[in-house]
Amino acid sequence: MGDSFSWAQSDADMNTVTFQAAVGVVNSNDPLTSKEGKDKGSTFEILRCSHCDTVIGRIYITTPRVLDAIRDMYTFDIATVSSYKLGTGLPAAPDAAMMATAAPAGTPVANGETISSAAEKQIQKQLVQMQKMLLLFKQQLDDAVGNGELNTTSKPSASKRSRS
Repeated sequence: MGDSFSWAQSDADMNTVTFQAAVGVVNSNDPLTSKEGKDKGSTFEILRCSHCDTVIGRIYITTPRVLDAIRDMYTFDIATVSSYKLGTGLPAAPDAAMMATAAPAGTPVANGETISSAAEKQIQKQLVQMQKMLLLFKQQLDDAVGNGELNTTSKPSASKRSRS
């Protein structure tokens, strides 16, 4: 869907992450208007996965000023986002937790183990909580850099420099 190199921003209030570019998505070409929430009054098109037709997000056509930065970009719902190796566009090697969320309850997950529907729901809940926490940390880091609270261009001290 979206490569982290094209990441634009995240919004913890809307539970979304926005990218400048995306692959494997199709938009509805049928504009809708948001009736509530932070994006109330925005016009958008629905984004769907081109492989499974699942609704995964929106492309905003018009936005209130506070959301101008995400207009004409690919905004995904956090619950639909999966991670992959940075810069490759390829899924990360699956682990038991990832397989558990994709497999129906009672399906073998790894080494012949199975997962119950309650365990699957718990894993999914924990993943969503971790995604929200990561977005919040990213937003706080962006704010700190933007406010000059974090110096991203520091030079090594004289004692750490190599001597000729």
